[in-house]
Amino acid sequence: MSFYTGDTHGKILEIENAMRNGILTADDTIVILGDAGFNYYGADSGDKRTKYKLNKLGVTVFCIHGNHEMHPETIPTYITKKWNGEFLCEASANGVVFTDFDGTPSINSNRVSVEMLQS
Repeated sequence: MSFYTGDTHGKILEIENAMRNGILTADDTIVILGDAGFNYYGADSGDKRTKYKLNKLGVTVFCIHGNHEMHPETIPTYITKKWNGEFLCEASANGVVFTDFDGTPSINSNRVSVEMLQS
């Protein structure tokens, strides 16, 4: 199942609680629609620690870049990962994936169009 949220700003307590209470399982995908809070400072240890904790939960987290985050393709510790398309992720937290706006991923067999709106 897919769960959608946004503007988490690095706060993962609700996700941790949902996993502990059986609401989320390792088979689920969480989609964070901007401002996930995992790329505020790039290779910063606080960002890495949050991604690592989230990765340990075992659920896949698909993040769309927000206006308060660095573009994942500019972070040198990110690698390309194949997951329903091609995405970017921290090598040590490969369950937390970011789109680079060039792909059309599928989530639970449904195609998802990811486009960045320009104002």
